[in-house]
Amino acid sequence: EQFQTNSFEQLCINYANERLQQQFNWDIFKAEQAEYEAEGIEWQAIEFVDNQECLDLIDKKSSMGLLHLLDEECKIQRGTDEKFAQKARQTHAEHKDFDAPKGDQLTFAVKHYAGCVAYLCSGFREKNKDTLHQDLAAVMQQSQAEVVLALFPSEAPERESKRAGKPKAKGSDTMTVGSQFMTQLSSLMRTINATDVHYVRCIKPNTLNKPAIFDMAHSAHQLRCAGVLEAVRISRMAYPNRMPHASFVSRYALLTPSEWQAAHEVDMARARAAAPGDESARALCEGALALVVEDVARYQLGKTKVFFRAFLLEALEQRRGNALATYAVVVQKMLRSALWSRRFRLLRLSSVRLQALRRRQVQLSEYRRQRAAAIALAAAGRGLRARILRRRLLAAVRIQAAGRAAAARDRVYHLRRRLCATRLQAAVRSHRHRSAFTARRGAALRLQSKARMASQRRAYLRDLAEKKEEAKLSTQLAKLQARLQAEMEARQNAERALEAGAAADEGSGSGAAVAGDGGGVAGIAGAAASWVLGNMGGPSTSVEETSTMLSVVTKDRERLGQRLAAETEARKRLEAEKRELERKLNMGSATSQVETRSHRQIAEALSRTKDEVGEKTRIMQHQTIEIAN
Repeated sequence: EQFQTNSFEQLCINYANERLQQQFNWDIFKAEQAEYEAEGIEWQAIEFVDNQECLDLIDKKSSMGLLHLLDEECKIQRGTDEKFAQKARQTHAEHKDFDAPKGDQLTFAVKHYAGCVAYLCSGFREKNKDTLHQDLAAVMQQSQAEVVLALFPSEAPERESKRAGKPKAKGSDTMTVGSQFMTQLSSLMRTINATDVHYVRCIKPNTLNKPAIFDMAHSAHQLRCAGVLEAVRISRMAYPNRMPHASFVSRYALLTPSEWQAAHEVDMARARAAAPGDESARALCEGALALVVEDVARYQLGKTKVFFRAFLLEALEQRRGNALATYAVVVQKMLRSALWSRRFRLLRLSSVRLQALRRRQVQLSEYRRQRAAAIALAAAGRGLRARILRRRLLAAVRIQAAGRAAAARDRVYHLRRRLCATRLQAAVRSHRHRSAFTARRGAALRLQSKARMASQRRAYLRDLAEKKEEAKLSTQLAKLQARLQAEMEARQNAERALEAGAAADEGSGSGAAVAGDGGGVAGIAGAAASWVLGNMGGPSTSVEETSTMLSVVTKDRERLGQRLAAETEARKRLEAEKRELERKLNMGSATSQVETRSHRQIAEALSRTKDEVGEKTRIMQHQTIEIAN
């Protein structure tokens, strides 16, 4: 994995890819070696590209690989990414798979199996220390869920025992991300080695992510980086092609001479159904190989298979193709002969049938011509008779149509006269009824107008009389109030005069002059009291007049109440008339302007009546309050 900027994540991923690539190379080599030994084939050691040195550069502890250098730098309290890059440059400067650009001190490059990748050291320490806390991991390891236990495996017993035997140093209870990654990758390699591995290589045909596009250079680069081409090279260095004995005999026996095929026909049939490792099939295959392949060094006969050197199987396939082509030509010759013979027989039979059909067609055409002529003659006779009959029928139809047309015109004439008479009668009746309705409606409107005028005049006279009575009552009330005020003032003056006389009597013992003066004052006070009583006409007289005025006011109030009840009744009557007029308007019997104006006048009269009743009610309340005061 390679991007424009590669960091700690890309180093871990490429380290895992290096380890898996080494495992793939060893599996290919071991598979080849195991099959050669099982078949008893003599073979020599094969040279192949080994990436162990690149893996040692990354994870070897004795030579302080990159991951171990990073762990050591993470343990130092004052460690930095720059120091890690400097240590990596100093430690692995002579390594053939390590490269350090001079322009950038934070960058180093590793020559992986698939290619050279440059890594930027910024953030290596923080990413390597970003581990899960041990207490949280212990809690997760106590979970009952199998998935959680698989995600947080417990530490090995021996590591626990070692940790229990020695004192725990600062930071020793945590593992870095690089250490955990190496441990998990080692566990994965042990699992792979314990199983039967099958590899599937996925090739991306193009970089555009579109179908039906195959980029050969891009695909070849992926195969080269994935080690597939190296695996093919390893396979081709020894015996890249192999085939079971029975399959070789079945496929390439046709390359042997025909005499040998005839002599071993039964053995070849038995060998096709033989089990792998059958001695008779092996002997038959050995004999066929001696006849088909001249160079004995280009193949080896194993216990169950035949192993071929490079390009031998292709040569056998080419010879087999040529032989099959020769046999195919012979088969085609015989088949064409049979086909053309059959075609000749079919053509001869077809020509006989065509001649018979032609003769039949000629006779059938002659018969149809004679039959059509007879039918035409018969049709002409029938047509002549039909035309004569048709002319007679048309003449009768025209006569009938003329009679029906005359009768229809007569009926239409009478119908039109009746329709015109009906329309005239309808117009006359409509005019007569409309005139009568207009006269009756005008008379009703005039009568209603007269009645409303008389009613409004009576109401006006009542209102005028009430206004006069109200004015009279207001005047009487004003006079009564003035008289009461004068009486009250006279009483107050009399009381003050009496109080002054009493004070004068009490001071009579003071002397004659004083007595004389006192007598004069007493005479003046008595004269004032007599004048006040004379002007008031006596106490009994003023009380009687007040009672009389109150009774008069009470009677006026009762009379006003009766008038108010009468006016309320009149208002209800006017409202009833208004509802009746509204009903008539809704029924469509009073749509003229006169009735509309009458309706408006009634509404205005009702409004005025309501206002007057309210005003009179307020006046009566005011008078009642004044009388009570």
